[in-house]
Amino acid sequence: MNINNMQLFHPIFTLKYSSKKYVQKNINKYIPIEWQFIVMNNGSLTQNLNSLLINQIQLEMSQKYNITLNNKLTNIRIVWLENYINKHLTFAQSIWMIDKQNNIYKHILNTQPIGYSLIQFEIDIYKDLQEIYCGYCYNLENIFDYSNLIWGRKYKMFYEKNSYVTIEEFFTPQLAKFLALK
Repeated sequence: MNINNMQLFHPIFTLKYSSKKYVQKNINKYIPIEWQFIVMNNGSLTQNLNSLLINQIQLEMSQKYNITLNNKLTNIRIVWLENYINKHLTFAQSIWMIDKQNNIYKHILNTQPIGYSLIQFEIDIYKDLQEIYCGYCYNLENIFDYSNLIWGRKYKMFYEKNSYVTIEEFFTPQLAKFLALK
């Protein structure tokens, strides 16, 4: 999938997470319980999917760009998380801006899921949820092979109080079925 295809995502609901008190107070009104576990979870998405589906999650790298300017690395990763039968579960795109002298660069920007790298190299990060949204995207519906609302989220990751990455994730509507709530 090309990064430009995400411009075709049509949100019908966007919840900016800047007012955390308001969001926490009204979360059940806006987000179905089965999606709260997925979009609001601060743990490793890949590890959570492994536990939920009881199988190994694979990463399919769709696109990766590396641009270096003035000793700063800008890295754009576009990936799919899939289960053992190559069923697409999550589409994610991330934009990294890292000083090449920083060691996080050597450990994270590889071909495995970010969560695996963070756990493997014991890198302590903080996720700051920015937005939760749902909507429609013809391209994602075709790839997920399912026509329904698509939930997603955007967050920033901080390491040593600096933000290095912004990540957007879009989830197959079938994840709610795996939670056995629908």
